[in-house]
Amino acid sequence: MVFFVAATIFTLLKLC
Repeated sequence: MVFFVAATIFTLLKLC
């Protein structure tokens, strides 16, 4: 669960 959240945040940062 935590890993999924971290991956989502990382993806959002890459999109930025």
